[in-house]
Amino acid sequence: MLVMLAVVMIVAAGTTLWYILDNRQTLDGALMSVKAYNAGHGISAVKITEKQRYYTIEIEKPEVSQEFSEFYEANIKTFRTQLQNLLEEKTLSKDDSAKLTIGFSAEAFEQYMTYTIHTEQYISEGNQENKIADYRMIFDGDTELAAKDLFNSDIDYAAKLSDLVGVAITELDGKLALTDAGLAVYSDQTTVIDYAKLYKLLAITLPERYKPVEPKPMPIDPSVEKVIALTFDDGPYAPVTEKLLDLLDQYNAKATFYVVGYKVDNHPELVRDIVARGHSIGIHSTGHQALTKMSDDEIKADIFGMQDKIEALCGVRPKTMRPVGGRVSQHIAELLNMPIILWDCDPKDWEHRDADLVARLMLNTVHSGDIVVSHDLYETTYEAYTRIIPTLAEQGYRFVTVEELIGYTEGAYAGKTIRYRELAKELRQAGAFEQ
Repeated sequence: MLVMLAVVMIVAAGTTLWYILDNRQTLDGALMSVKAYNAGHGISAVKITEKQRYYTIEIEKPEVSQEFSEFYEANIKTFRTQLQNLLEEKTLSKDDSAKLTIGFSAEAFEQYMTYTIHTEQYISEGNQENKIADYRMIFDGDTELAAKDLFNSDIDYAAKLSDLVGVAITELDGKLALTDAGLAVYSDQTTVIDYAKLYKLLAITLPERYKPVEPKPMPIDPSVEKVIALTFDDGPYAPVTEKLLDLLDQYNAKATFYVVGYKVDNHPELVRDIVARGHSIGIHSTGHQALTKMSDDEIKADIFGMQDKIEALCGVRPKTMRPVGGRVSQHIAELLNMPIILWDCDPKDWEHRDADLVARLMLNTVHSGDIVVSHDLYETTYEAYTRIIPTLAEQGYRFVTVEELIGYTEGAYAGKTIRYRELAKELRQAGAFEQ
C-alpha cells in the first residue's frame, strides 16, 4: 500500500513539475469535462470545458441538429488553427491565456425555434482576431431554415427588408430571428418588423391573426354614375402622347397608359410626365410579345422586370397589366398574381386609322363603366379623341383610371382577368354596390 501511494505521489509531483517547467508550446495535454443539462423548451444541451495552460474552450451546445455541431466545430477548428500558428511562433503566454466561449439561447415562436449562438474569442491582448459575435439559426422542427426559405421565391426579399428596415441589407443568413413581436433583423441597427407587413412576403406558415386587415375595394357603380376608364396601349410615343396628355388635362380627365418597355426606354420623360399629371401606368410587356408564346420564367422576367424599370424611373410601381392582343390564360394570370385588364369597348383605332370613323364607333358603342382600349401611336387616334372627350364630358361622363374604376387596393383582384361590364355584374350580385 505504501509503495502504491509513493508511486501516485511521484507521478503527481512529476506532472506538476512538467506543467511548471515544460517550455514546449503545444495543444496537447488538455483537461476536458462534459456535462449534460436541460436548457428549457424541451431542449437537451451539453456543456463542454477544455482547459490547457495556453487556452480554454467553453461551449454550451443544444443537441438538436447536425448543423449546430458543424457550426461549433468550424469555430473551434478556426480557433485551434489560430492558436497553433501562434504556438509555433512561441507568442502565446500562460499568463494571458486564450479563450473561446460559445453559448446559446433559444426563443420559440409558433412551431419555429430561433437559436442565438453567442461567440466570444480572445487570443491575446490587442489581437485583431479577438471577436464577439452572434449568429442566429431558425428551425422548423428539425429543419433549418435559411433566409431564402422564409420568403416567397418570386420576390427580392433582401431588397424588401432593406426598404422596411431603412438600411441596405445584403447578407441575411444568421441575422434573422422569429419572435412574438415580429421578424427581428440584426443589421447595423436592430429592427423588428410586424408580421402584418410581411404576411404576403413570407413562405412560412403564419396564423391568421397576423394577417393584415385589408380595405375592401370600393368600385364605382356605373348605374349610379356615368364613368369611363380610357386606356392607351403601345406607347408612349411623343408626337401623340404629349398632345393627348394636354387634351386630357383640359377636361380634368384621367387615363391609364399600358406602356411597352422599349418605348419607355425611348421616352422616359413621358413616363414621368404621365405620372406627374395624375394618370396611371400599367404594363403592356417589354417588347410587345404575346405572353402565351413565352415560358413561365420569361413571363415573370418580362412583366416583373417592367415593374422594376418603371418604379426606378418614376417612383411608382405599376399595379395592373394588359396582355398583348388580350391573349392570356388563367395560369398566366395566377402566375403574375396581379389584375389582368382587358376591355369592354374597342373602337379599333389601330385598324381604321380614320378619326371620324373611330369617334363614331366609340360614341355609338360605349357604356357607363366601360374600359376603353385605344393606342397613343396614331395622329388619327388623337384627332378622334378631340371629339370623343368633349362629347362624353358634355353628356356628364367622368374619366377615371382603371384602378379608380375597379376600386383597386393592394392585393385586390390578384390573378383575375377583368372586363368591367362582367365585373360590375359580379359585384352587383355580391352586394358590393349596396355597402
